[in-house]
Amino acid sequence: MLTVDGVLAILILILGIVGIVRGFLRELGVTLVLVATLWALSMVLPVLEGVTDNGSLMFLGVGTVAETQSTRTLLCLLFSGLVVLAAFVSYEGETLSYEGTAPKGLVGVSLSFLIGAVNGYLLFGTLWWLFHRYGYPLGLVQPGLPESAQQFINAHLLPMDLLASGSGPLNLLALALIILVLLKVIR
Repeated sequence: MLTVDGVLAILILILGIVGIVRGFLRELGVTLVLVATLWALSMVLPVLEGVTDNGSLMFLGVGTVAETQSTRTLLCLLFSGLVVLAAFVSYEGETLSYEGTAPKGLVGVSLSFLIGAVNGYLLFGTLWWLFHRYGYPLGLVQPGLPESAQQFINAHLLPMDLLASGSGPLNLLALALIILVLLKVIR
């Protein structure tokens, strides 16, 4: 049986291989979309959780909503769905690829694999982070994570812990987003 961190490693490896097939410049476009999505998520998530934790969705005409497991499951599915949708659109939709010529040979393959693996880490690591944050709803993960997975979480190595730490909009995600946009604009 695979552990959660083992599944994450396999999925990162698979997206690294996808990166080799798609190429370095197209994968950077996916990275830009994923980083923008995670930055937006880091801004919206505390606000929406604050509204539900206060038990009030009056602005939607819903009334009070108690923070229950079904609320946490709904939030997990909502945010996970948005992250998956952004990834799907960036891979399958009109590709936001960077200009230029990708390096040839081993350097090009290595860069393509690396950026694809980073995209895998951003996508699947964020999904793990969301499921962990909301108590692993839907019974997809058995309670009591293995020690290696718990150490990964405790070391704050999941994308939202690692990159979205910082106060307000100024965090590593914002910095990465600015750099990726500048790389897209500057030719």
